[in-house]
Amino acid sequence: MKKTVSVALTLVFLLGLSVSGALAYTFNDNTLVQNWNQGAAYGGGAWQDVIGDTNVFDTFGANLSGNTFTIFTNWNPSKDGDLGYSQVKTADLFIDVGCNGTWDFAVRLDTAGQGNVYANPLYNTSNDIFAPLTSLIYGGKYNEASPTFAPVEATSAATGSTSVVWTLGSGGLNNQVAVDLTGLASPYCFFWGTATCANDGFSDKVPLPPSVLLLGSGLLGLGLVRWRRQG
Repeated sequence: MKKTVSVALTLVFLLGLSVSGALAYTFNDNTLVQNWNQGAAYGGGAWQDVIGDTNVFDTFGANLSGNTFTIFTNWNPSKDGDLGYSQVKTADLFIDVGCNGTWDFAVRLDTAGQGNVYANPLYNTSNDIFAPLTSLIYGGKYNEASPTFAPVEATSAATGSTSVVWTLGSGGLNNQVAVDLTGLASPYCFFWGTATCANDGFSDKVPLPPSVLLLGSGLLGLGLVRWRRQG
């Protein structure tokens, strides 16, 4: 009996790993970031979807198709440093496998073709980078329920690379960046601060595909039926 159920659960896990990237997911940008300046809240520490120039920083959402994670945004790497501050550049994409509160990977998105990948990265937050600059307004924190400074820049040595493809829209707006996330198994959580100032943060959770859950419950049911018959 124990062996039958164990085998069923093992099959569920393996199937989850193999097909988790085979289905498409759509995510909307509902993440709020907090007005922050010099490490202190101002303006009531308001939580907003976009802080600053929405034509520059706005991120709209993302799709997951197969292993390709595509973000739709008005930001693009050509804007790096052109806002008067060299520190303002494309943020790295951070990924928490298992959604346990630890950033397991970061992917550098400011280059086309191949982007560096960092495993268990050390990183700077938006507060690390911009708190010393007295004149800047930036999105210092995200996660309203448990405010956390936004991770935006991996600082440790790269451990690999992956495909990063930018497609730019007209007038520098309506851009998209497609990132190959082959090897990740659902569920995982992600965060992207758009730019290193994190004026628009984007986060969500990639769940286990519903079809895998249904298949898993079916396999488990078969195991239980067999156990009852043996009993």
